[in-house]
Amino acid sequence: MQNEIFENTTTFYQSIFNAYKEFFEINMRAGEKLLDNQIKISTLYIQNSFKQMELACNFKDPKTYLTSQSEIAKQTADVALSVNKDVMTIVSDTRNELKSWFDKGVGEFDKGVKEAEKTIQGAVEKAHKVEEAA
Repeated sequence: MQNEIFENTTTFYQSIFNAYKEFFEINMRAGEKLLDNQIKISTLYIQNSFKQMELACNFKDPKTYLTSQSEIAKQTADVALSVNKDVMTIVSDTRNELKSWFDKGVGEFDKGVKEAEKTIQGAVEKAHKVEEAA
């Protein structure tokens, strides 16, 4: 009986460890992807700052200046929109992964509870038999 309890406890804690590890890996992958997108946006704004400075330093014609400003704004908007779409995809994929992880964990927890119930029932039955024999 003690061996069964020890084995169940060991299995229980091992499954908790594995669940935390899997949860950490899901979050780590999402964090890496989000960081990549953050770097893209940061790089974009730094590049645009240099373009703005270069444009201001070489300013000759207001019409050309405004046209160049419009082009920079369009490029910025296009990249920002692309990054935004990537972020939404990452969030959606991560949500799906976490839902699957949670559903799997609930199933394993339910299975563990049923196994523990069987072990406890066996212990109770043995205790009753010992009482009856005494």
